[in-house]
Amino acid sequence: MKKFTVLLISILCFGEINWQIEIVDSVDYYSATDEDFRWCSVALDPNDVPHIIYYKANNLIHAVHCDTGWQKEIVESGLSYYRFSLVIDKNNNPHLSYYRRDDNLNKFYLCYAHRNSASWLIDVFDSLSYWPFWYGAYTSLAIDTIGQPGIAYVSWNLTDSIAYIKYAHRNYTNWDTSVVEYDSTHTGITDWNPSLKSNSKNTPIIAFNQLYPPTGYYDTVKIAYFDDSLNCWFVSPAIYWPPDGQPSLSLQLDNQDHPCIALCRSGTLAYAWWNGSAWQIQPTQIGIGDYGAVINLDLDSLNNPHIAFQGDFLTPFPGYCYYQHNHWYEYVPFDDSLHPRGGISFALDRDGNPHIAYTCDYWNGSVNILALKYAKGNFVGIEENTAGYRIHDAGLRMQIFPNISYGVLNIQCNLKNKGDGEIEIYDATGTKRKSIKLANRQTGYHKEVLNLDGLASGIYFMVLKQNEEKVSKKFLLIK
Repeated sequence: MKKFTVLLISILCFGEINWQIEIVDSVDYYSATDEDFRWCSVALDPNDVPHIIYYKANNLIHAVHCDTGWQKEIVESGLSYYRFSLVIDKNNNPHLSYYRRDDNLNKFYLCYAHRNSASWLIDVFDSLSYWPFWYGAYTSLAIDTIGQPGIAYVSWNLTDSIAYIKYAHRNYTNWDTSVVEYDSTHTGITDWNPSLKSNSKNTPIIAFNQLYPPTGYYDTVKIAYFDDSLNCWFVSPAIYWPPDGQPSLSLQLDNQDHPCIALCRSGTLAYAWWNGSAWQIQPTQIGIGDYGAVINLDLDSLNNPHIAFQGDFLTPFPGYCYYQHNHWYEYVPFDDSLHPRGGISFALDRDGNPHIAYTCDYWNGSVNILALKYAKGNFVGIEENTAGYRIHDAGLRMQIFPNISYGVLNIQCNLKNKGDGEIEIYDATGTKRKSIKLANRQTGYHKEVLNLDGLASGIYFMVLKQNEEKVSKKFLLIK
């Protein structure tokens, strides 16, 4: 397995990002099919271990990062598989949605797979009369708080030539399927690119694109949610004027369950969010084209958006950007040429570090190689460490509130041992700015109030130390 690190230029706040890049799988370029590594999906388990789903040589493959590299297993084989959406639940079990195509029977299916302790179990919950082989036919999977999957997807009915946005939810053993929306006034592909999330009340929320022909209507990003009391979907427009060309969009929910969407608007990457009363939209000024562009959004603990993206066919490299202090910071993270039919997928870990899976091709000195790669970015500075929250009550732990502070922080900490400890505050460059000595303290919980006078607005890290152990937590100071 080939490993190397790329060090990029400095930016404000976090400074540099170190990228650790690994080859997950590869094949001789001229031996590969058009569909090898074309789609991939990365997700992180509760311990921030990356899992990746991808396609290679008629195999649907699940790869998990381990000490020796990537441990791989076949989920299903013998057919063609597309448009993966992967989620790891709180019990460390992977869940997957995807399309399956059987050329021999000329059949097309929507599938769900999950892994128990012994093997992968697969459900087929819908069939299609036509293969939706266009760039907007995505599946999107979410797991609710009781561990049950919901899936948003596109289905094209060949009889009436209408594209439907559908939603399927499994109630332990049975699947309930409903139509979210379809456009009966137009034929062809009009609704596409669903992105699904389940909020804290287990309400499914779906964002999707709706395309209209140039007859005075606008293309529209729509938002849909299911009302349990009325047993129906409510759909409303959110943003007008997304372009045609079927670029994807990506939905996340902030810490108040408000929807946030990354999308392409007039060939430019944009970010939109619901502020509680109206939609706000902000362009990033990053051009990505439109036809076939792939966009992945995630939010860090302070609700700052991070976006990984693959532009249209003319875009040579994968991209990554994030928003902080009223500014978008953009990276071209890797000196790798994207495969024009390749895929990209992205997730943030608990420390706010990006994990990206992407497809590229390169010359290894003797042959051209098509590869699926995995990159983890580490912001230079102090990393937020939340591992201490999961250890037993006798462990070293710390909580701070509010994590968006206007001058004062309340600290609750648990000391593992009797004796001295220390609380330190570092800025985003790793410079220590304040400290509190915890002298001769008993084992157990302690409370402190820290005044942040003398510190400017910005991102900071609070670190609790005792002996050789430490835990840290990130917070935002606004003045």
